[in-house]
Amino acid sequence: MDLTISEIKNISKITKETFNIDLSYFGSESLRSRLRNVMSAYECKNGENLVLAIQAKKITKDDFLSYFSVPYSEMFRDPAMWRKLKKELIEKVKDYKPYKIFIPSCTTGDEYYTVLVLLNELNLLDKVKITVSSWSDKNIETIKDVKISTKKVELNRANYKRFEGKDELGKYFESNKLKTLQSNTKFIKVDFINSELPTNQDLVIFRNKFIYLTEDAQDKMVDKLYECLKLGGKLIIGIKENIYLNNSVKEKFIEECDSERIYKKK
Repeated sequence: MDLTISEIKNISKITKETFNIDLSYFGSESLRSRLRNVMSAYECKNGENLVLAIQAKKITKDDFLSYFSVPYSEMFRDPAMWRKLKKELIEKVKDYKPYKIFIPSCTTGDEYYTVLVLLNELNLLDKVKITVSSWSDKNIETIKDVKISTKKVELNRANYKRFEGKDELGKYFESNKLKTLQSNTKFIKVDFINSELPTNQDLVIFRNKFIYLTEDAQDKMVDKLYECLKLGGKLIIGIKENIYLNNSVKEKFIEECDSERIYKKK
């Protein structure tokens, strides 16, 4: 199932006109892969079929965004980063009332569940306010319901073991335990580039997402995440990403831990 440049342009045009979704923020390969996901979900053999399905209103905006999303992560991905964050939270949370964490652009909830497990094991859940955003109601409901892909179970357990967790990860999925830990979480539906985002946050976790964006969109996103944070707040991105996307960023953030891509707002 391939897509020509012409087909991608036509799909981008119709999604902008019909859904007010700007696909130009995404790099070409990422965009092509995401559109294939949508086409597969609706059994579209080519780009023209997808355009016709959108025009015929067989696809809703929310469903398009849900299938367009990438289930890219797993729990406790890059365990060394989470071990470092554990130490950070132990040292910092007691000084804040409350400590605020923002996890934007969630698709599967893996990083959110990781934060819940981490805070639970540190007995800090009642001292932290979490905000989770997604651009799809369908994604938000999936995250709330704690629907974990069976393909990720063993990988999640291996990551948790390397993280040096206190318990057995499987216990968090028994008797809906992860659902019971969500009381201090607010879920919001927003376009992660164009919408207003929460402000005065102590920590923003935006990992492994810059790589899917164009350089222009990366710059815009850096500026928006900067505005989310309070002075001295921390931003964590993926270990294969680089926040120094333009010269102005160097004036806004201090590189606190290059190996784990943790930055502090000046």
